[in-house]
Amino acid sequence: DIGPAAVSLAGALDIEALPALISHMKVLVTGDTGTMHVAVAVRTPTICLFGASDPAGAGPIYDLDRHTLIVKPWDAEAKALAEPMARIDVNEVYSALEATLDSPAAS
Repeated sequence: DIGPAAVSLAGALDIEALPALISHMKVLVTGDTGTMHVAVAVRTPTICLFGASDPAGAGPIYDLDRHTLIVKPWDAEAKALAEPMARIDVNEVYSALEATLDSPAAS
C-alpha cells in the first residue's frame, strides 16, 4: 500500500514531464538514479540512498544543504546479502525525511 496521498506514475509519465513534476515535490526519496539528478537540478530536496554506488562520484555535488545521503557501502556484508540497499533501514530513511520536511529547504 503506497498510502492515500501517494500517486504512482510508474510507466505513465513521459520523461519530458519529470522535471516539472519533481519541482513541485517537497522532497524526493530516491536511489542513485537520473531522477535524483533531475531533483538536484530543479532544487528539490532529496534523500539519496546509496548502496553499491559511491556518492562521491555519483551523488549531488552542489546545494548539499538540500540533500541527505544515506550510504551503506558495498562491502563483505553487502555481498553476503546480495543486495546492498537492503541494509538501509526504513527508520533511518523516515528520520531523514522528517528532518528534511522540517528544514527551510523543503518550504
